[in-house]
Amino acid sequence: MRDGFHTPCQSPLQAAGNGPELPTKGHLDEDLARSRHACHNRSRTSGTAERQGRRALVLQATGMHQMFCKDTATVPELREAWTVEDVPAEEYAKFVHANRSLAFLSAKFRVGLLTPRTLRVQARAATELPVFRAYWERFGSFREAEAEDRTDRRFNEILDTEHRLATDKAT
Repeated sequence: MRDGFHTPCQSPLQAAGNGPELPTKGHLDEDLARSRHACHNRSRTSGTAERQGRRALVLQATGMHQMFCKDTATVPELREAWTVEDVPAEEYAKFVHANRSLAFLSAKFRVGLLTPRTLRVQARAATELPVFRAYWERFGSFREAEAEDRTDRRFNEILDTEHRLATDKAT
């Protein structure tokens, strides 16, 4: 203890002479290792919390998208406003429902509720439906263009493969 202050390596008890001697280099190495381990665990926990937060945001956005699709497909004024020019409104409503299903699968895949294998099973079932195949033929390239990361690209790759298989099977 110097002038009422203890050194960084001493506790107040050590500084007052009531504690053990200063730690040896071995003790300092152990303390440093424990500190690094604790810091690593906090970092891992922070990363986990960040991933969970992103998953929650994905699910919230998907919920909003699902409501938007429902309204667009069922409210005539909205359907008319959002319909692509060369697609009849009734057909466009079916495309919106296909998009809604696809967005749901995409969100489940992104947050880990579907593995590539289980996504393939779901995609195979979806692409057996003519409306879904028509949707993918019309809008699949748009989904590929808007893919943000490898998860989106992997999702699109699986859907595209299953679409090709279903199209070959249907012809």
